[in-house]
Amino acid sequence: MATRRGFFKTLLGLGAGASALGLAQEIRPKLRVGVLAPAGAKGFLEALQRFGGDRLELLHRAIGPTPRSAAREAEGLLEAKAEALAVLGDGLEDTLRPLAERYAVPVLLSEVGVLMPRQTASSPFILKNSLRQWQAEWAFGTWSAGQQGQSAVVVTNLLEAGYDLPYAFQAGFEAAGGRVLAVLVSDAHSGKHDFAWVIARIRELKPATVHLIGGDRAGLEFARHHPNVSVSGFSLGTLPSAVQGAYSATTVPGSEGLEVLGQRVGLWLKAAGEKADSRGVLAALREVPRADAAIFLSRVRGGERVKLERLAEPPTYHPALLSLAAHPRSGWTNLYPHV
Repeated sequence: MATRRGFFKTLLGLGAGASALGLAQEIRPKLRVGVLAPAGAKGFLEALQRFGGDRLELLHRAIGPTPRSAAREAEGLLEAKAEALAVLGDGLEDTLRPLAERYAVPVLLSEVGVLMPRQTASSPFILKNSLRQWQAEWAFGTWSAGQQGQSAVVVTNLLEAGYDLPYAFQAGFEAAGGRVLAVLVSDAHSGKHDFAWVIARIRELKPATVHLIGGDRAGLEFARHHPNVSVSGFSLGTLPSAVQGAYSATTVPGSEGLEVLGQRVGLWLKAAGEKADSRGVLAALREVPRADAAIFLSRVRGGERVKLERLAEPPTYHPALLSLAAHPRSGWTNLYPHV
């Protein structure tokens, strides 16, 4: 009889333990993630929410166009006990590193990748997620010099001219033996695009190829004048069918770049959140395998953007990179993209 009682007590104990384990799993707290992004970056925010799953508690604060606004909002989220920060904006590493280290909280920094390397100190708390657009520009410049001719003109708008994309294309083009004859800014004086003088200047210079860098739809007016123009910057990944035949290079062909960044971060945090109870959040994030997307050359054909070939990565060390680290080319301090 005593043996039977002991047997049933053991069963009841196991059942209670299993119930308690199930309850513990049900009430396990969510991972509190502070999200810093411009108010207009809806694609990033929606993808982060959708792919992050229900184990994340997202605390969003909109940031302005300056690094100072990001630092202010980040500190508020860290004081509110955020366990990780997900941030959208290029050029914020130096600004957020001291906060990340003071609070010992990981920062997942999502960037379009418009800035080439700077002399910045690394930190175990800064984890990067990038579209690597400057690498794509460099690779495309190298391909263009070999395939489209040894002379080029770069056309850009005033906004993009202040970041590194025009310089990255030029550095890649010239590294392959080509020469960029001019970088023309279409809206430098009037505040509105004026392509008439740009087209006249191109006819005068007679380059073998023309490369357009622009983040707004006004550039399509220019692209229609050059059906085989190479293009980058439109929607950070999606090339409109209006530029039929145009070449482009990106890590996200046919996709909206900010949505891809949000998707990556959401999946990254979701995977880490499942491990973060037994390990710290930072350790869990570092254990999630990730790989940078390859750079592809693509082209619009029949309204669809198709991959043509995989482009070679830029060199790790190059005189242009070393020069840039000592003498940054970018003129703007505002965040990119501030939409």
